[in-house]
Amino acid sequence: MFQNQPKRRWRIAVILTIIIGGFFIKSCVACGMTNLSLENLIDQSELNPETIEIDFNRTYGGERTDEARSIIRTWEGGLALGGFTWSYGSGRADMWLVKTTENGMVQRSKTYGTADIEEANTMIQTNDRGYVLAGLTKPDASSREDLWIVKTDFGGMMQWNLTFGDIGDEGANDLLQTAEGDYLIVGYQYWDFLLLKVDSAGNLVWNKTYGATNTDQRAYCIIKTSDGGFAFTGTSVQYGTDFRDAWFVKTDVDGIPQLNRSYGGVEVESALTLIETEDNGFILAGSIASSYNSPTDLWIMKIDFNGSEQWNHTYGGSGNERALDIVQNDDGGYFISGITDSYGAGQVDMWLLNIDEFGNLQWNITFGGSKTDITSAIIQAEDKSLLLAGSTRSFGAQLGDSDMWLVKIDITREEEESTHFLFSSLLFLGLSVGSVVLLLIQRKKFA
Repeated sequence: MFQNQPKRRWRIAVILTIIIGGFFIKSCVACGMTNLSLENLIDQSELNPETIEIDFNRTYGGERTDEARSIIRTWEGGLALGGFTWSYGSGRADMWLVKTTENGMVQRSKTYGTADIEEANTMIQTNDRGYVLAGLTKPDASSREDLWIVKTDFGGMMQWNLTFGDIGDEGANDLLQTAEGDYLIVGYQYWDFLLLKVDSAGNLVWNKTYGATNTDQRAYCIIKTSDGGFAFTGTSVQYGTDFRDAWFVKTDVDGIPQLNRSYGGVEVESALTLIETEDNGFILAGSIASSYNSPTDLWIMKIDFNGSEQWNHTYGGSGNERALDIVQNDDGGYFISGITDSYGAGQVDMWLLNIDEFGNLQWNITFGGSKTDITSAIIQAEDKSLLLAGSTRSFGAQLGDSDMWLVKIDITREEEESTHFLFSSLLFLGLSVGSVVLLLIQRKKFA
């Protein structure tokens, strides 16, 4: 009786190992092979070797037009969106700051403005954990614009504001804070690139313009460079013609130009965003068209440290596409956010592209409903997911006018899932073999 007991134990252990192992491996395979079905995925079978899931989709707004132009991760955790609102505030349109949790739940909402129209095109969190919003102010839609900057404390209460302008149009499109605590703001003044330096108390330190004769220039994006200087990009339009070129300026810490280049030919190019690359070059992204009134394609270009073009790519369909923001991913490539009316479900949709370090498309996806849905900014969250901010007419409480829109996207690479599956399978195999060996030893001992 006692001699047969180890045999029964051994047989039971082997049977249980096979059953549990089969179930375990089946579960792992199912996990590794899952590919979420998204209605607006473009060429999913060929262009998306990753699993993409919408974590959340939130809207903020009232009965009129509300829009996000920027998004940041805050020092204390959570997110902040900057833009403008026609639904709330004291004027026709006011700058709007919305502070949320990491999951997009509203913690506080502040508006800044007068009886006129104010819009924030950009926003940052400052070294003292307050905020700076920059954009424009004007009495009405047809009036000239002045550049307007607002500084707040941690709780969103205004500390100071600065207006810059005279008889022409001025406006801010992007800004950053220097290591010394000052602010650099780029935009436009009349027909030139405009660069302002403002100290931490809101006093104008200096302003510089960069332009060419008989052209109209606007700067859209500024970044700090690895050598301590700055770089910004935008567009240049030659008067009396339909020619539009992308324009790039690299300066030292005092705003003195070190590199000033335009890029373009017979096409119409616009550079709306840029990022510095690991080799100290730059990627510019925006749009390109064959002529001024032709549909635009999304356009990206890589230049080296000296401003020489290394490669460029265009992506698009029969309609209009353009890039509006760019961030680097963990693979050395880049995520580009923009808009498209060639693809997707509605009139205009959010468009997200993943490119490798040479600009080759890895996959692309659209988000949106039956109406116009756009993205203005993209950032990467602490958990490596992506957050896109903009506006939507398809979703939200007030259909028709747009609401501020925030979408969080989780991306899981298939190679990571495959690695997890392989490790789990090997671990199970090792445990199974070990169990069988131990049972055989035990059987021999009792035999």
